[in-house]
Amino acid sequence: MHKCGFSTVKSVFPEFYSPTEDEYNSLWSEATIVLDTNVLLDLYRLPESAQNDLLNLFEYFESRIWIPHQVALEFQRNRLKVMASERKSTEDVISGFEKYISEIKSNVELLQLDKRILDVNPDKILEKFYTSGDELKGIIAAVHVNQPDISSIDNIRERIDRIFNGKIGAAPAGNNDIEALVRDGDARYSSKIPPGFADAEKSKVIGDEFFVHGGVRYEKKFGDLILWRQIISYAKSNDIKYVLFITSDKKEDWFWREKGKTIGPHPELINEIRREANVSRFWIYQTAQFVEHSKKYTNTSISEKSVNEIKNVQHISDSSYILGSKYARLPLVSELAIEADLSRDVKKLNYSDESDSAIRRWICGFTGIVDFQESLFPDYIATVQGIKCGFEIKRIPNINDRKAIHRIRLLASNGRSAVSQRRISHLTIIVLIDPAEYHLYSEDEKRDLSNNLDSIVENYRNVSIVYGYEFAENFFAIAQHGAGPTHV
Repeated sequence: MHKCGFSTVKSVFPEFYSPTEDEYNSLWSEATIVLDTNVLLDLYRLPESAQNDLLNLFEYFESRIWIPHQVALEFQRNRLKVMASERKSTEDVISGFEKYISEIKSNVELLQLDKRILDVNPDKILEKFYTSGDELKGIIAAVHVNQPDISSIDNIRERIDRIFNGKIGAAPAGNNDIEALVRDGDARYSSKIPPGFADAEKSKVIGDEFFVHGGVRYEKKFGDLILWRQIISYAKSNDIKYVLFITSDKKEDWFWREKGKTIGPHPELINEIRREANVSRFWIYQTAQFVEHSKKYTNTSISEKSVNEIKNVQHISDSSYILGSKYARLPLVSELAIEADLSRDVKKLNYSDESDSAIRRWICGFTGIVDFQESLFPDYIATVQGIKCGFEIKRIPNINDRKAIHRIRLLASNGRSAVSQRRISHLTIIVLIDPAEYHLYSEDEKRDLSNNLDSIVENYRNVSIVYGYEFAENFFAIAQHGAGPTHV
């Protein structure tokens, strides 16, 4: 008879289990804490109070904090770009704000409100509006002045230099060292072995595939793989048993995600570092999680405001991965709004008249429609080639959520009712999603989403579903399910 021995399921598959409370205590009290490049660069995107809170936390762990050479190198190479981008953000907001106020003044003057409204003096109301506008512009200008300039002293880097003095991994001795680290990189990426396979597209940007430093050539697509193997090498050489990795990344080549939810580190990462370096427990925190959990395991004091600022910057970083640096700068307006306690109003802007206009222009590009009739449901009705078509626009950031699918199904049901009442002949549901959230879906999650939407359009004839995102006053469709007046 075969004897199974005394192995527990968890001891055979530890990568699929979250740490116990004792293991969390060991991680926080003993682990080497490793930072990703994006954590350091995000310091330049944070308000000063949040910068200080985060740097104070790094200083608290000064005896156990460490960064791979790859992280330090990427920080030095990208620091000035981030600084310049942040200053450009506030410059764009100021110029756009001035234009906005000027247009309002001109339009109001044309209306001649004092002649149209009896017993009301609009001048006092407008004076309050303009005064408030000047105050807000002053806040934005103050933020701009306080942004680090590439030609000025960099206080953030000076503090980072002090924290990480003597805590940076060894540099590659030459090209042979780098080649050894990435020797099987392409094979790993094609097999979806983490980390780094989500960065494979970087090799397709012509002229930007690599850089040279110290006579050593670095392929950009292998950046995460290099820093990962440097972590493994350091842990093995120093017999480190606990490792905490801090990143603002959310991609599936670092995290295990199911149905849009993050479970923990990608199991293959845990498996590999245990196998190669004999590390007992490896765990990953996003920066905001690390800060929040630090309240429980340390005596540091970090404000809730700073936590929210860090979360906001993480969202910006995630979006910029998809849409580029211009999109990454746009949410600075919401950073200012948080500072002025106006975040609720900013959230409303995520689906605004601008988004609505962008989608209408996109529809016109396919149908040639120039006249939309507004209605309660659907939002717009228009005749396309003799057919009365309805268009319902909804903002649902996480489209793969169970509640979101149920909501879309209800809209399709309403569409069928509108068709049976002969108000329209076809309904197109256009869903405005969060591109950062969509990018995080695994291939299985995208397949599940496709199956769910296919199921809806199969059960509700004369209904099609389009989902995409709005950026720079344009709507970009990702996919369409069901036949309709638009085509993706």
